[in-house]
Amino acid sequence: GEIGAEYVAKSAPDGYTLLMGAVGSHAIHAAMPDKPGYDFATAFVGVSMATSMPMAVAVNSKVPATNVQELIALAKSKPGTITFGSAGPGTSQHMAGELFQVVTGTRLMHVPYRGSGPAITDLLGGQIDMVIETLPALLPQVASGKIRLLGVTTATRATALPDLPTLMEQGVKDYSVATAYALLAPAGTPPAVVDKLSAGMQKAAAMASVQQAALKLGADAVATSPADTSRVLKQEVARWADVVRMSAAK
Repeated sequence: GEIGAEYVAKSAPDGYTLLMGAVGSHAIHAAMPDKPGYDFATAFVGVSMATSMPMAVAVNSKVPATNVQELIALAKSKPGTITFGSAGPGTSQHMAGELFQVVTGTRLMHVPYRGSGPAITDLLGGQIDMVIETLPALLPQVASGKIRLLGVTTATRATALPDLPTLMEQGVKDYSVATAYALLAPAGTPPAVVDKLSAGMQKAAAMASVQQAALKLGADAVATSPADTSRVLKQEVARWADVVRMSAAK
């Protein structure tokens, strides 16, 4: 992802080289001590958001917690022993776990993997206790009975799981995390070009076929104006910089 982002950041701002990027991941990397070779906050202009994908807290079925508050109580009773897996250091999954610890006052043991697949495999096998992962990665495994979903991370319930309460509904204040993808252009791209691209994105997001395809993945198709997209980028950079600082993540 960073290889592609750096390539686009240094490309001609003519509207022909664009980035479809995971906003949270790039904002997280920008806040890390070993920053990428470009400044995410200034290298791009927002064209449009594309999809918003909720994440969920999932535990192995043998973990004695049936809701988020029970998980928090369990973690506080055994500081540093509840293990949470992630797709790797600095990923959205990792930082969602770091944010969870900050806002709940818990201390978990982070177990990084090389991607979501291996982390979920070990969650199913009971080698780790929990993950905070995207719905597309989790939903195919729910029927196995080996994992239990405790709550979604977004401010509102996920369309794909309307009966699963959010973390905020379960008393975890100020916790709202989604894996959002956006279409970005190099800084300096003419506004008329950005507006034309954004209009195309908004037309696509309104198509029933696109909405249905996104929903099958546990995501929502969304589109925004360039100004709103750029505002989201700035918010994500500021937010994750705070989490990196508080958690001392590397």
